[in-house]
Amino acid sequence: MRLIGEFYREKILSLESAAVKKRELPVIAQDARIMKGLFGWGLYSGKECMECRSETEAQYLKIMADFGYQEVMVPVSDEYIKEFLPELEKIRNKSMTIIEDILQTILNRKIREKIKYEVFAEITKI
Repeated sequence: MRLIGEFYREKILSLESAAVKKRELPVIAQDARIMKGLFGWGLYSGKECMECRSETEAQYLKIMADFGYQEVMVPVSDEYIKEFLPELEKIRNKSMTIIEDILQTILNRKIREKIKYEVFAEITKI
C-alpha cells in the first residue's frame, strides 16, 4: 500500500509551479461535509467554511485535511484531480481502517491520540 506522503510527492509536488496553488486547510471535525452553497462549493467543518472552486477540489481538500495536513498544494486542473481522486480515497479509507483497528485496542484516550498523531506524522512524510 502506498502511503499518503509518497502519493502527495509523486502526484502533486512533482507538478510545475504554475499547475498548483497553495491552500491552508482548516482543522477538520468528524462531521465535516462538502456542500454546494449559493456561490459555489464549500468544505464545512463546524462553523468554518472553506470556499472551493468545485466539488472535486473540495473532496481533495477534505481528504488531505483528514490526514492532518495544515496546508497543501492543489492542482489547478479539476480534470487532473479527478484522475487520481479514486486512488487517493482508497489510500485514505485503507489507512483509516488500519489505524482505527489498531487504536480500538488502546483504552486510554490520551495515549490513543498520541499514537494516532505519531502514525499520521509518519505516513504523511514527504
